[in-house]
Amino acid sequence: GPERVPLRLGDALKPGGDVDGWAGAVAAACDGLAGASVPVCVRGTAGARDALKARGDRDLGAASRDVEAILRGKRGGLSFAVLDGRAEARLELAAVRFVRPGAGLFAGGGKSVQVASSPEDARSFAIDSFAGHELVRKHGAAAGARMHDWAVRRVVANELARDGGFARL
Repeated sequence: GPERVPLRLGDALKPGGDVDGWAGAVAAACDGLAGASVPVCVRGTAGARDALKARGDRDLGAASRDVEAILRGKRGGLSFAVLDGRAEARLELAAVRFVRPGAGLFAGGGKSVQVASSPEDARSFAIDSFAGHELVRKHGAAAGARMHDWAVRRVVANELARDGGFARL
C-alpha cells in the first residue's frame, strides 16, 4: 500500500526513541490501509528484540504490553507483540505457504535470518545485516560486501550444523 511508517520500531524503542511518534504513524498507516474499524495485529521482530535488549528489557511480554497501550491510545483495534525468533520464523513460513503451499523458507531481514521447512523446525538467527554497511564504508564496497557475506554464511552454517541441520530444506 501507499502508507509507510517513516520510523523503524527498533529505532523508536531505543533509549530516547520516539515510541509515541512511531505509534501515531502506525495508526495513521492502518487507518489509510484498512479503515478505522478493522483490527490490526502489529508485530515486532529482531530489530525490536535488539532494541529492547539494549534498553535492558528482558521480558518481551511486558514490553509488548507497554507498546500496545501506546498504540491503542492512538487507534482502537490494534494489538501488539514482540515475537521471539522462532515465532517470527513460523509466521513468515505461514505467509510463504499461503502463497506457495509446501514451500520452505530462507528469509533475511535487517537483523535476522529465518529458516524453516516446517513449523516444528523453524529457526531465526541473529545476523545484523546493517553491519555490512559499516564494513563497506571501512573497507570499500567490494571488500566490505565480501567480508559481510562470508560472516553471514558462517553464522547460518554454524547455527544449522549445531542443531543437526535442516535435511528437508
